[in-house]
Amino acid sequence: MVNSIPTARIRIIPIRIDLSSTCHTNAIAYDAPVSESSTLPVPWENPNLLPAKPPGADYGFVLDRQAHATTPQQLLERLSKADAPPVGLVWTPESDRLVPPGDIDFLFPANRIQRRLELIHSLKNSLYNGMIWIVIAGTVYGSADKSAALMYLLVAIFIGAVPALQGLWALWRMKHYSIAEARREATQLRYAIWLSHRPMRWTWAIGAVLIAVFIVQMNVGMEGSFIAAGLIKPLVYHGQPWRLLSCALLHGSLLHIAFNFMALLSLGKLIEAHADRAYLPILFVLCALSGSAMSTILMPNVPSVGASGALMGMVGFCAVLGYRRRAVMPAHFLKAIMLSIGLIALMGIIAHDMIDNAAHLGGFLGGLLLGGIYVRRRITDFKLRPSAAARLTALLCAAILLAITIWTIIQILRWRPT
Repeated sequence: MVNSIPTARIRIIPIRIDLSSTCHTNAIAYDAPVSESSTLPVPWENPNLLPAKPPGADYGFVLDRQAHATTPQQLLERLSKADAPPVGLVWTPESDRLVPPGDIDFLFPANRIQRRLELIHSLKNSLYNGMIWIVIAGTVYGSADKSAALMYLLVAIFIGAVPALQGLWALWRMKHYSIAEARREATQLRYAIWLSHRPMRWTWAIGAVLIAVFIVQMNVGMEGSFIAAGLIKPLVYHGQPWRLLSCALLHGSLLHIAFNFMALLSLGKLIEAHADRAYLPILFVLCALSGSAMSTILMPNVPSVGASGALMGMVGFCAVLGYRRRAVMPAHFLKAIMLSIGLIALMGIIAHDMIDNAAHLGGFLGGLLLGGIYVRRRITDFKLRPSAAARLTALLCAAILLAITIWTIIQILRWRPT
């Protein structure tokens, strides 16, 4: 391990690095039609994506938006430092802008050390998180709350065991780590920076709806809200078909809405970045309907609540998006979506007694169908642009979502125990 250098030897340049303003600019015109066989430019590979390097020094790195000038040797030593935060962006004479370390070949040995240290740190955190949730699950199980214990065990699996296995696999592959792999990871970092600055207005709007309804649920009581607006299948056939949608706005616990809300933020950002925000209300409303309909048909005597059907529709839509438009998508996009599908299926198998797998399946199939309709095979732009008909459908679905939200809140507030 290379010894760290004293901080006094690193000169701090008095400049603030503002990534947000630069990431919103695109020097490449992306609206020009391009044939399907051509290579279409994508914004995260735009050379102007990252800020210009600070003046006055040939070498340095950026940490917490603060630029630090170094010598070449100091930069190598800083990247290899075990007890310091990882460096994401550097500058050298080879580039006039900030770049990920993986783009600079002479930094490869130090970058490989930094990458290994990152993986070890991530692995330790995953194991630690998993152990915490396993202890919680065991404690709850001891109090005879079996369903809650199973839910906490699932949390331990998905934020502990799964990331730990991924970390172990990545560490094993480090023996074959190459400059080409470092460059692929640099591209992934560029994509993550670009994605982090994409607007997600409709995602936040739908998330606000879910939170507002959950607050009403907590004030009235979970059981009462389930009776008032949950998917009680016999009532759907007896004049209350609106429950097919209202149930998607309800959640069973704080943990339930927390997981669905985080999933919504992740999926919504991807759809708004690579497609258009107009698709979000369409996907949420129609996939919630298809999920509830499938649940009503296959599980007619089991009541359910939750936005998972709609979220699975977004997963299905992203799968079609990643497959049909793979020429203008990040290399890891479709792989990540397929992994998510597999993990959700595994979760459904493990917790089949408490998860509405029929709603998951119905929502997923609905998302695949909508993806087949809206995701065109001919690519003329890195971003999927909706037609006039799709925008009109989006407005209609947004109006339906607003109306069912108001109706759901009214029904919950009007409920009284019999």
